[in-house]
This record gives sequence, structure tokens and C-alpha cells, in this order.
Amino acid sequence: MVRMEISMRTVLPVILATALSGAALASIDFSLSGVEVQADGFTTIGTVASGDAGIQVESIQLTDAQLTTFNNTGIPNHFDEILLAIELADAAGNSVLYYFFPFGDDFSSGTIGPADMTIDVIGQDLYIPDDGIVTASTASIWDDGSPSPAAEWDQGQMLINLVPAPGVAAILGLGLLGTRGRRRSRT
Repeated sequence: MVRMEISMRTVLPVILATALSGAALASIDFSLSGVEVQADGFTTIGTVASGDAGIQVESIQLTDAQLTTFNNTGIPNHFDEILLAIELADAAGNSVLYYFFPFGDDFSSGTIGPADMTIDVIGQDLYIPDDGIVTASTASIWDDGSPSPAAEWDQGQMLINLVPAPGVAAILGLGLLGTRGRRRSRT
């Protein structure tokens, strides 16, 4: 029979790496539910004071996103006119407004979703600003002339997924190496 011995020198790095990786694999979460979309400017979805200042953004993810557009003037607002925006920073720390059209290929109106999507932004060098403040907004690019909302997000979440810190991956790898058991023969 082979017996494996696990020492505290093996367990401690694994526990530490697991705890650190949970913190480093964080995301910033914004609820879209009930947010009205205006055509005369940005509507703030939310502002988060993050403890992850300077951390690179890996992706932006929408989960269960559902949008309803309105017909306020006899001409409906369309899905491809609605954008989401996030205030981030570039590698030099300069402010960047990153925006995208989640339903940019859909020139229809009414209700769309629920939909899930992930936008990989790792190659765009986007970061959490140095002050840690992240603001998400939404808007319509077409002003129908009405004071009423152009659309409303019925449900959904927008997640700003962060790149794990390299030190955490190293600690986790060392911890996993330490778990390799040693075989001892019993004589």
C-alpha cells in the first residue's frame, strides 16, 4: 500500500493561492434591470468604487440582457441604436470611454433577449482607472425628439472581467507543485 503524506508546507501554499485567486479573478458587476435609455445623453447605470485600480480588463460580459425599445413618435427606436459605455483608462492612465452596441446588427424594434455575450478586450489595453472608480452608462444614438425614454433594459447584468494578477498564478502553480505526494516504502 502507498501512503501519501501532506504537510502544512504543502497545504498552506494551496490555501493561500486559492484565497488570492478568488480575489484576483474578480469582476465588476452592473445590473441593467430597469435602466431607461435616453436619446438626449447618457443614463448612468451605476458607479463602482473598485479596489482593483490599475488592473487590466480582460472582457466585458452581458448575461441575460433583455432590451425593449419604444415607439414614441410614430418611428420606433431600434436595437442597433442602443449602446453601453464604460469609463476606463489606457495603459498611461488616461481616461477612455469604451462603448459598444450589443445588438448592432439588429435593425428591428420591440423586445430582444435575453441574450448572453462576451467581448474580449484584452488586446485593447483597457484598465481600471487609478482612482478605482468605474462608471457604466447607456444611451441611444438616435434622438426621436421625444422626452420619453428610447428604450429600457428589462433585465441583465454587465460584468467587467479583470485579468488575474500574475503573482496569483505563480503562487497557485507552486502550491499545486507542492501537492505532489512522496512515496515512502514501508519496510
